[in-house]
Amino acid sequence: MRHGVGWAAVFGIGCLPSPAVEDSPAADLPSDEAQTCAAPVDHASVRIPSSIPAASVLSGSVRLSEAFPNWSRECSDCVQSLCGQEVTRCAMEPGCTEFSTCRWARENAPSPAGEMLCTRDYAQSVEAPSSALRELNNCWQVSCVNACQLGRRWECALNYTSPPPESDASVTVRQVLQWLGSDEPVTGAKVRFCDALTAPSDCASVQDAEAVTDCSGVARVELAIATDDRPGWSGYRQVTLESSTVRLQSNLSVPLSRYALQHVPNQLQTQGLTALFGGSLALGNVVFQIFDCAHTGAEGAILEVVPEGAEAGAPNVGTVGYLRGQSLGARLEDGATSAESDGGGAILNLPTDEWLRVTARVEATHAVIAQTRIRTYPGELLLLELHPDPSLR
Repeated sequence: MRHGVGWAAVFGIGCLPSPAVEDSPAADLPSDEAQTCAAPVDHASVRIPSSIPAASVLSGSVRLSEAFPNWSRECSDCVQSLCGQEVTRCAMEPGCTEFSTCRWARENAPSPAGEMLCTRDYAQSVEAPSSALRELNNCWQVSCVNACQLGRRWECALNYTSPPPESDASVTVRQVLQWLGSDEPVTGAKVRFCDALTAPSDCASVQDAEAVTDCSGVARVELAIATDDRPGWSGYRQVTLESSTVRLQSNLSVPLSRYALQHVPNQLQTQGLTALFGGSLALGNVVFQIFDCAHTGAEGAILEVVPEGAEAGAPNVGTVGYLRGQSLGARLEDGATSAESDGGGAILNLPTDEWLRVTARVEATHAVIAQTRIRTYPGELLLLELHPDPSLR
């Protein structure tokens, strides 16, 4: 996920699988219990401790520069040149170099499945708050867009197999929430995990799991998983903030334990952004981000939105807009025909409370990237992420 530019700076949509890590002591606080949160650590001020041999850090940095990311020497050189501090910190943190080498080594073809397996094996996640891996990931995806040809890897779409669950019972999900436009944690927010067929109005009474975000903005839950032809957990996350509710949805199921990072707007930001982009709060509105096989924001992707069961070639419902511009100056450009730079955009003024089929395609070839079903509701914002789908069974 690209942070700091374009749509990622506005909503920061996107999640990665993650390892099982030690739980925060505040993770299971009930919503009505006060939380006393310490000031966040300034990781930019962290220096190499004397107990870590400089040779070990140098060795780790060299390995990173040679293996991260995987598609060109130009890309690796850019990361080493423009992200030197982040590379050094990653080399200091156990597992960060190993994950990066696994995930982006040149001989590996990137895919969501590979990402899941590397995070499982090396206990790392770019979605973990303040992690070295996240800082490194953010740096190269902002500073090396052209050198690394970001958002253009499509070879995995419909061409990989999701990893099997490690357990027949459940997965652990740690939902990380941060406020829109910052890395400040959202504390005390209620997060409910609900089946895709459950209406939002019923989510509170029939949720699969529920938790409250702690001082790090993390809500931890155990989710029962399916073991049929789509193993793992599938559904949406309903986030109740002080005065508003948003839903989070992905096209991929969750077969392994993970972190999931999301930036969320407050009520005023939701209303302001909806009005800025021309949406009506009485209708359904979606903010989306499309990712390529390497989990970078898509370049040259298009989105189709039609009623469920519609015939091929049916016209779009609502209005699909693609993002242009950066940060809070981002806009949906009239006449834009595809996603650019970070794969972001919005679907505005959709019919509510009915199933719609959303399909992402590569503009140049019209090949399918991902497909999922959505259902929207008045006054609610749906944040949707689309990753390349696995192969059909």
